[in-house]
Amino acid sequence: MANADPINAEALHLIMRNEGCVLDPYRDSVGVLTIGYGHTGPDINGAITQEQADALLASDLDRFEQGVDEAIGDADTTDNQFGAMVSLAYNVGIGENDPARGRHEGFLSSSVLRLHKAGDHAGAAEAFLRWDKAGGRVLAGLDRRRHEERLLYLKPDSEPQELPNDQPAAAAPTGRLDLIAWLRRELGI
Repeated sequence: MANADPINAEALHLIMRNEGCVLDPYRDSVGVLTIGYGHTGPDINGAITQEQADALLASDLDRFEQGVDEAIGDADTTDNQFGAMVSLAYNVGIGENDPARGRHEGFLSSSVLRLHKAGDHAGAAEAFLRWDKAGGRVLAGLDRRRHEERLLYLKPDSEPQELPNDQPAAAAPTGRLDLIAWLRRELGI
């Protein structure tokens, strides 16, 4: 993929459901200032509107989709595998080169990426489960999310997507912000 395609609706649903949406700044489980759907960064100045949270999510997704796309290169990847890896990267970060340690952090250092690129999809799926800790301790929410990502990664693209209220994927809008708003309404966020 030269320009990363957007993740599918099921992967977006997984991210939105697991991140939740908070319109006031808060500290996450490891103390990082966060807002909206898990958005972090220096641009957090105060409360935001739902529309701003949706726009931040869309912008963040563009960045993570591009980062995962560049990381996987030309490795054979299904839409569901791509969506699961974007969800993982969205949560743990793409990773930055750390010259002091001589390695990358986040998704770039993951065995999910290494095994996926090697074509070991069963091994890559199991590797999602290793990312269940924050601040050195296992968190139930991360454990649940990693199991959901693993299942999505293993799911053939030919199987129907699972969306809120048993809606078929065909009923979902296709534009990024329209899909986010639709899922938000369906999730009751």
